[in-house]
Amino acid sequence: MLKIIHTKLWLERERLIGLHLKKALEQRYQRSFRKPRLELKRLSRQARFQLTSHNSFARRFWFRTLAEHACARLGAEPPRFIPNQPVFMLTLIDRKQMVDPDLDHNGKRVNPTFEQIRSAYSRHLVGLDCIGMIDAALFVSLQRTHHVERLIGYHCHVLVWNIDEEKLDQRCRQIRMRIKAFVPHATSADFKRVRPTDLLQVLWYSTKTPRSQYQLHQRETRRLKQYKRGINGVNSVRLYAELGRRTLTELTLAHGQGHRVLSSTLRDARRWRLRGQPRA
Repeated sequence: MLKIIHTKLWLERERLIGLHLKKALEQRYQRSFRKPRLELKRLSRQARFQLTSHNSFARRFWFRTLAEHACARLGAEPPRFIPNQPVFMLTLIDRKQMVDPDLDHNGKRVNPTFEQIRSAYSRHLVGLDCIGMIDAALFVSLQRTHHVERLIGYHCHVLVWNIDEEKLDQRCRQIRMRIKAFVPHATSADFKRVRPTDLLQVLWYSTKTPRSQYQLHQRETRRLKQYKRGINGVNSVRLYAELGRRTLTELTLAHGQGHRVLSSTLRDARRWRLRGQPRA
């Protein structure tokens, strides 16, 4: 794992979002769980070895370990962690991977399964050297625009290397022909070159716990504008109810050399579990 001194800022962010969820579970206004104490146990330090998506101890371990092996693969050494080659962050958003958590499954509409979502995004990454994770964006108050209360938009952020910018741009154009973003006029496949000094920041962003909620407003031109804010307590519990049983392993996507990064991370996770290591 990377040393705490190199990752302190991002570890603190994960700690705070974990506390936010725990406090929300303890409040009377949450209606997602009838036995919140059981969920609090799943979010505890003792349960960190299960590597569930919202356990902040597990998330901190996963970030430090995956980042260590990704940096080693990219020749990024402490204390500055400057990669020895261009690195890009690729984001994919497919409107078909939207989930209505309140959907009546007896109706005609059917949510995609997590396995289908994971497979759909993974297909677009074949042939790339990359690693990243599936993320979830909670859209609220959608009655006027989509006639539902809320939707969860699954998307992914991955780091890509061993490719030049022109070829990656061509790859994104091909992907855009196959998938469309949830918000009209938004881009379904976008990438940015990572500034060399921002590698750890981008690795954290690609592995972070969901921490925002989104809302859409329809302008007079009928175009939609997206607004973002920190996730509130009720919605953090709702998102946990949808995603909380998923493991960090299930959420991680890797192809090419990214498989080696993931294999090393899983190896360290097994050792971490066997040792019962107190740090997370």
